[in-house]
Amino acid sequence: MSAQPKKLFTVEEYLEMDLAAPYTSEYYNGEIFPMGEIEGDTPEAKAGAMPVHNKISANLMANLASGINRNRYYVLGSRQRLFVPEKIFYTYPGIAVYKAPLVCQDERTLKNPILLVEILSKVTEGYNRGATFEMYQSIPTLVKYLMVDSQRVHV
Repeated sequence: MSAQPKKLFTVEEYLEMDLAAPYTSEYYNGEIFPMGEIEGDTPEAKAGAMPVHNKISANLMANLASGINRNRYYVLGSRQRLFVPEKIFYTYPGIAVYKAPLVCQDERTLKNPILLVEILSKVTEGYNRGATFEMYQSIPTLVKYLMVDSQRVHV
């Protein structure tokens, strides 16, 4: 018996599905990948983050926001979609800092971050150090990519 071929989606199909989905997902090369911290086989199982991840994220966002000029920069969390044009990659980074003015792909998607932060877990570490990092390197405005380990004190 042969395996069924993967269903590939257009960008338009992804954006429509992403708008209605109860979880976030990434889009690359026609494929849609549910995102999250919790191990499991369903998108719903991947929809949440562990409390330690959320605490680190909240603390980092608060510190970043208090240390910047809020008229010139935006600190946005994991619900803000990012488009990486060179790779045709849509994702939701853990934290992103954007310099004003915001450059939009569409009304819900930005594409000019200067700093991206991912909070690593045992589930996401390999991906964030590998494929995600590779994708992010193609963003012309990106100055820094910060990976914060949630399992030990390590940045």
